[in-house]
Amino acid sequence: MKEATSCVDDLRALEIFSDIGDDKLEWLLTKATCLDFDTGEVLWTAGQPADAMYVLLDGSVQLTLDVVGQTMTVEPSRFSSVFGLLPYSRMTEFLGLNTALEPSRVLRIDKEHFADILYEIPELGARLVAVMADRIRGTAVAEQQREKMIALGKLAAGLAHELNNPAAAVRRAAVELRERLARSNALVVRLADLGVTSDHLRSLVALREKGLSGASRELSTLERGELEDELGEWLEEHEVEDGWVMAEAFVDAGLAVEDVQEVCDGLPAEAVAHALGWVGSGIAAGQMLSQVATATERISDLVGAVKIYSHMDQNPDKRRADIHQGLDITLRILDHKLSKKGIRLQRRYARDLPEVPILVSELNQVWTNLIDNAVDAVEEGGEITVETAREGDWALVRIADDGAGIPEDIKTRVFEPFFTTKSVGDGTGLGLDIVLRIVVQHDGEITFDSEPGGTVFTVRLPIESKSSEPVEDPAPLR
Repeated sequence: MKEATSCVDDLRALEIFSDIGDDKLEWLLTKATCLDFDTGEVLWTAGQPADAMYVLLDGSVQLTLDVVGQTMTVEPSRFSSVFGLLPYSRMTEFLGLNTALEPSRVLRIDKEHFADILYEIPELGARLVAVMADRIRGTAVAEQQREKMIALGKLAAGLAHELNNPAAAVRRAAVELRERLARSNALVVRLADLGVTSDHLRSLVALREKGLSGASRELSTLERGELEDELGEWLEEHEVEDGWVMAEAFVDAGLAVEDVQEVCDGLPAEAVAHALGWVGSGIAAGQMLSQVATATERISDLVGAVKIYSHMDQNPDKRRADIHQGLDITLRILDHKLSKKGIRLQRRYARDLPEVPILVSELNQVWTNLIDNAVDAVEEGGEITVETAREGDWALVRIADDGAGIPEDIKTRVFEPFFTTKSVGDGTGLGLDIVLRIVVQHDGEITFDSEPGGTVFTVRLPIESKSSEPVEDPAPLR
């Protein structure tokens, strides 16, 4: 890095300084240092005191941030960019690493000169405020989109976990059903070879249908054991292979010795085992089909939950909706995290709470973050309470946990951008600053109370819209 000889012409070429008088520009340059950076040279590092404003006269620089263990690269500033510490900014230290992507010329103005500059060149103050506003707006949008993607990734991982169990059940059932079908076909052929009549086949079909009807009785452990012993002994006497295993399945299907004996009377002795094997195979196949139906229904429910959660195919404007639906869907999406820690969940809903004007998918992100944070805060077997209430013209949502609470020394920072107490890679990545922005976007408020043994976040949403944005009438979520 070396000090440049002159930056006057470069400074006059920039739009922000283009109509400022020559005498003022000459004076400004007495308060600045013009620097040259080679490719790869560092302008500042993360945590370094924010003590100067920079004006990029030529070249390109790049800011890289580390956010919740993830690298975030800000689009390179080229040519007339103004960056670093700006007047009126409350930044105390630089958040990331800023390096030159190519040979670059930069004007540095230390913050100790800001007051003099704003006094001598007042028109520059308004322009720098506009630059700061644009920077904040752009960074907020980029950060919110990035945090949404991180949250979506976390939810996708949870959804994959939830879908894996029913999908695996379907896969296992499909393999076993194929085996049962092959065995059943072989048994039918064997029964025909043994001279089983059509009347006997009808009786066997009726026994199978009775077992598939689900007409089983409520049995105590003792009653079940007695029935299984009785049926197992009968099957063993008739040399039925795996008779004791079959006895358990038959009792589960509501069959007893009388049912089996009645059907088998008159059958050739050598055909009894094959006939009951065919009945048992059919009952087992039917039970597997029930498992498939249950598993696919679970998959369908999860897909439907995600569709409602993301508010797919809906108008992006605010619409009146039941906030309980969004809370329940979010809890369903996060069920795997609750179950993994054995968390007790309490729902205390004010069912008479009217629908409120909201951006459904945006607000679902708020519930996701707050509930996910509560899950992380509680110990194994802890408790989380989700409560709704009405307070005048406000709809209230309280999410409480019985965790250790928020330490006093960080309570004032929980809504700060990039601030987190979690380990690298933990959490949804959706910071509470994003939650605050979404709640404010709804003309709402978010507060919290925390002490050792419990934390409560309260979100207040207006029941009637306070903004000029259109609010649609309720429409059913598909």
